[in-house]
Amino acid sequence: MKKSSGIFAPAPRPDATHRLFCLPYAGGSSITYLDWQHEIDPRVELICIEPPGRGKRFNESPIARVDGLVTQLCAELEPWLDRPFSILGHSNGALVGFELARRLALSDKAPDIFFASAKCAPSLLERGNLHELTDEELIAELRATGGTPEEFFESPELIELFLPPIRADFALSETYKYRSAPQIRSDLVMLYGKKDDAMDAGDREAWSREFSGRALCHALPGGHFFVDEHPARVIEALNLSFEQLLQAHTQAS
Repeated sequence: MKKSSGIFAPAPRPDATHRLFCLPYAGGSSITYLDWQHEIDPRVELICIEPPGRGKRFNESPIARVDGLVTQLCAELEPWLDRPFSILGHSNGALVGFELARRLALSDKAPDIFFASAKCAPSLLERGNLHELTDEELIAELRATGGTPEEFFESPELIELFLPPIRADFALSETYKYRSAPQIRSDLVMLYGKKDDAMDAGDREAWSREFSGRALCHALPGGHFFVDEHPARVIEALNLSFEQLLQAHTQAS
C-alpha cells in the first residue's frame, strides 16, 4: 500500500524498533513535533500525522467528525504498523488519538503506550458550540484562549485560509459522542501543564479507566500549550517512558 503524504517521518530511522505517532492540537499541524526528532530516543522513529486541512494537506477539506477522521487515518496508517508503536495526541489530538487507538485495538494492533496530553477525559467531555460561532465570535474566542500567533488576527488572508480547519477542529471535539468499550491493552502516560486546568484529577482518573496497563502522570511547566513552551521537558517525559518500555522488551526477548 502506498504511504500517505500526510503521515511521514521527518527523519527516517530504518533501524528503529518502535514508532511514535503524533497528532496535533486544534488549529495545529505537524510543525509542533518536527524538532522532536533530534532529541527523541534513537530507538524510536518519530511519525507525524497530518490530518486533512492543515500542513502538508492544506489543500484537502478538513474532516469535522471524529469517526470519519479515524476511519481515514486507520487506512493511511496501515503501512506504518509493521513495528510496535505508541500514539501521542495533544489536546484535540488526544481525543482523536484515543479513538484511533480504540479502532486499532479491534484489529489487535493496540499501541504499547498512549500519551494523553492536555485533554479532559473522553467520558467527561462536555459538548460545546464554538464551531457554530460566527467568524467574528470565533476569532474573539481564539484571541482570548491564546496560543494563536498575533499575525493571524492581523491578516484577512490568513483568517480566510485557516479559520475553516480551525472550526472543523472544534467540531471534532464538540460533536463527539463517547461510547463505553473494553479497555485498551496499553500503558497510559498523561501529560498536563501545571498552569492548565484541561486535565484535572477527575480527568486523569477517568482516562486511567480506559486502559488496562500502567497509568503514569507528568506535571509539566507551562499552560495548555506546554508542548510548544517546554518541548525539552515533554521529550524528557517521553524518553523516560520509552526507556522503561524498551528495556522491558529487551528483558522479555
